[in-house]
Amino acid sequence: LTEGSVQKHRIKDKTYYNCFFISQDSKKNPDKVARIVALLDRMALSYTVNSVGIYVFNSPLSRYFKDFGYSHQKRFPRYVLEECSKEQLQRILDVYLLGDGSSYKGRKVLYTNSDAMLLDLMELIFKAGHTPNYVGSYSSDVEGGRKPIHHIAIQDLDLGWVGYGKRNSWSVEKAPENTRVWCPVLPNGNFYCMVNGRTFWTGNSEQRNTLEPEEFERIHRNRWVSAK
Repeated sequence: LTEGSVQKHRIKDKTYYNCFFISQDSKKNPDKVARIVALLDRMALSYTVNSVGIYVFNSPLSRYFKDFGYSHQKRFPRYVLEECSKEQLQRILDVYLLGDGSSYKGRKVLYTNSDAMLLDLMELIFKAGHTPNYVGSYSSDVEGGRKPIHHIAIQDLDLGWVGYGKRNSWSVEKAPENTRVWCPVLPNGNFYCMVNGRTFWTGNSEQRNTLEPEEFERIHRNRWVSAK
């Protein structure tokens, strides 16, 4: 999912997937290559290493990985986001940051050119206990048709209400007749939203700066819904 691709081979009229490639420059990132190689050794997988990456030879894994989508359609399998524990999600986040991310002076940013992965990463960040912030989408060569890269920042803010016990003066707008109005009722009283890539706790969430551990467990098990 990060810095990886599945190698496809055609023999006569059949397509075979027996190898996947992990892109890592052995000169620029020797520590990362060493970590990947150590993991492959623990898994008893066959591989070769060259100056630009690692080829891993395993047909079952290659066929499994191809269903995760090509570069612009990559996404996490739903079971990862729905069934993994908070600690497991944090490990996945750490590994993604090493492959398609950057960390500078405490600022951590993830990158992807897949619209589906963008939403998955924001969900992953939130369920790992952080606050996702969509920075924007930028292309290094717009005229050349290069697809923009999404930037998602990882922030560590207080979970829950941040109004310090004071409610703001909210404006009230009457919706036109026959308008669908969403009014969710949640067991923990906290409602987290994403609008145009910006995420926030709604003003009608409980007035507390942090969530109780058991409440967060309920949140990280919930499925995100899209209201269109």
